Amino acid sequence: MAEVLTDAERLERIGALLAVGVGRLLLRKQANRDLAAHKTECNQKAKQERKLLPKELTDLFAFISRVHVVSPSEVRKRFHLSRTTAYRRLRSLEDRGLIVRNGSSRGTTYQLAA
Repeated sequence: MAEVLTDAERLERIGALLAVGVGRLLLRKQANRDLAAHKTECNQKAKQERKLLPKELTDLFAFISRVHVVSPSEVRKRFHLSRTTAYRRLRSLEDRGLIVRNGSSRGTTYQLAA
């Protein structure tokens, strides 16, 4: 048999349910604000890192972005660089975490970091 509630008890239960619902809604909104703030912060950091790259590294990074995988000899030919300069620039991008090196010796290739 159904429980018989007075008007005051009904209003009290409704108020409790509303309080729980509003509390959950506020938590969800706060989580969304925190996520948006985190995304904005990450985007700003990425923009700052891109701005800090010298033009020669920006050009090299753009080239690697287009071709996806590149060898040091391809970089040397494309940019008319000495062997040492090509490796230095590739290492600089690698140290910044923008590209990763695969292999060693003659089979070394570079690609964008995941």
